Amino acid sequence: MQAFEYLGVLVSVVIGLALTHLVLGFIRIIHSRRSTVVYWVHSLWVFNVLYLLLGFWWFFFAWQDLPEWPRAAFYLFIAYALSLSIAAGILFPLSGSVSNFQKFFFEHSRWFFGAMILVIFLDVIEVMAKASYGIRPIPEIYFPFMGLLLVGLAIAMFTSNRRFHGAFVVLYFLAGAGYDLVFFSKTI
Repeated sequence: MQAFEYLGVLVSVVIGLALTHLVLGFIRIIHSRRSTVVYWVHSLWVFNVLYLLLGFWWFFFAWQDLPEWPRAAFYLFIAYALSLSIAAGILFPLSGSVSNFQKFFFEHSRWFFGAMILVIFLDVIEVMAKASYGIRPIPEIYFPFMGLLLVGLAIAMFTSNRRFHGAFVVLYFLAGAGYDLVFFSKTI
């Protein structure tokens, strides 16, 4: 087993557990739909994190041809996968039920957005590492794009303004999907 495959198994397990947590959270909502108040902002964040988890797993494959794996790269990818998993874990409780997801979301929003800020920082490190190893150049718009996401996440972390959260979650989705379509529509 090569180093990439060895690390890939661990990353896949961590991502798979996070995906399972999100899917089971949605299933619990379906099962308790008569007694649960669903909050569309929360639901869209669940979708955004699901999209990020799948994207991280998919784009991890770009590293397959790295001839040697420094320990720092190992820790970077594990930290990235764990940070995404923590963000996913915060979106649904590990046990018990939630009767009002709007209340639940805002009770845990600082932790969630803190985890998402960490994900952004780890993404920047990973993208810079890809460029330094010649795997993929950094798009010109990348740093301003990530800066705007960081500002939005920081504001979201400290505000409970429902309109801001509604607009931001939609913009986050559109910006991420648009970025991926423009820069990664042909290959990994």
